[in-house]
Amino acid sequence: DPDTAGQKLTQVATLLNDTIRDVRDFITGLEPETLRDDGFAHTLRRLFEATNASAAARLELALDEPLVESLPLTLRTDLLLLLREAISNALRHGQARTVRIHLARTSDPGAAFRLEITDDGVGFDPATVRRGRGLDNLFARAATRGAHPELHSRPGEGVRLTFVFPLPDSSDQTPGHAPLTSKQA
Repeated sequence: DPDTAGQKLTQVATLLNDTIRDVRDFITGLEPETLRDDGFAHTLRRLFEATNASAAARLELALDEPLVESLPLTLRTDLLLLLREAISNALRHGQARTVRIHLARTSDPGAAFRLEITDDGVGFDPATVRRGRGLDNLFARAATRGAHPELHSRPGEGVRLTFVFPLPDSSDQTPGHAPLTSKQA
């Protein structure tokens, strides 16, 4: 019966998505320890190497490391998770050979920093491509931090994702890290 089969497939897909979310939540719980011990750039490089199993692609990083280290650990964790999804998309779907990540302060009033992820992959037309959950997850994670996303892509021209993050909430602090102030931004 096609109707019953369709309902069962929908139930299985829902259960699978719940399981994936649970696994991600578990992994998220492990990330802060890695960030604390190894630092953001090192953790990001390890993440890229793990995702780039064939070693066919390369990573180019341009990070304002003092800025990154001044961010609350919870925000750095969210950034790492956002970057994990972006890297995975670039390598799996975009077949990118190079992924560039640039994170720097911004002079925009009320904004703390800008994160840009670009790749030289196959690109796509955002208006017509059938999207999976990856980009939606990226945008949702950024939105929880008040970031404004921009997506630019065209077939054959890779992808550029840009996120402008506001100053972190003062209640979102990591012990041992001073809050990022507007003078620092």
